Amino acid sequence: VRATGALGYVLLSSFLLRENILSL
Repeated sequence: VRATGALGYVLLSSFLLRENILSL
């Protein structure tokens, strides 16, 4: 089970998404 990897991926995706929204 890669729960840690999945959680890290979600956090990274949400962070990048937030950065993109703020940059608009």
